[in-house]
Amino acid sequence: MTKSILVFVLVAATVVLLSVAAFATPSFFGPTGGIFTPDDKIVGVDAVSVNFHQVDFTNKTTLIGGTVGLTPDLEIGISRFDSGHDGIRGKAMFNGKYVLMEEKPTMPSVTFGVVDATGQVSQDGDASAYLVVGKNLTPAVTNLAGEPIAPLRGYLGIGTGIYRGPFMSFDWAFSPKADVVLEYLNKLQLKDTYSSNNVLNAALRFRLYEDLHADIAAIDMKDIGYGLTYTHSLK
Repeated sequence: MTKSILVFVLVAATVVLLSVAAFATPSFFGPTGGIFTPDDKIVGVDAVSVNFHQVDFTNKTTLIGGTVGLTPDLEIGISRFDSGHDGIRGKAMFNGKYVLMEEKPTMPSVTFGVVDATGQVSQDGDASAYLVVGKNLTPAVTNLAGEPIAPLRGYLGIGTGIYRGPFMSFDWAFSPKADVVLEYLNKLQLKDTYSSNNVLNAALRFRLYEDLHADIAAIDMKDIGYGLTYTHSLK
């Protein structure tokens, strides 16, 4: 897909966002997070989310997953990864996330987790564990700008396996009806599917109807990713 078509799609999606409501959704891998990177959010106690995502790499890659919140600080889930290659068809990605320390006014949150516990999808076959810190950046940026800004959160982490190094992301609710996610990964390594350094991704997220949410993403600013997520409380 050419860059001009990609820009057109993202601009069109931005227009759509102005008429729908924003809501945080799971990452493309299934656990709550950015596009491929994790954050410090949990799907919710007694809540279940299911997601369907596709990315137009050389071969179309499909990810279907489910995540359940067990406590306010713990979620677990499983995803099916299928890149169309014989060696990586229908691989199961087991994931879990635990918030070690919630954010305080002067301290960031600290979250530990794993995206691919058995190393089925990582290029080197290692488990994709991570540690990420998160912070509300709204007050600091508001002070710099001299006027109130829309809510902004930032994350900095390091991981093994798929990540194999540091990553960072920003989640900006640029209007009451929409948010945008930006993330940078030093490496992104998906077995027989995709491997690159200095990966920059961007996504627009929005609510379609009540618990149904959608997103559209630019992967490494050249490949299109898109998906749907349904989140429901069992209470």
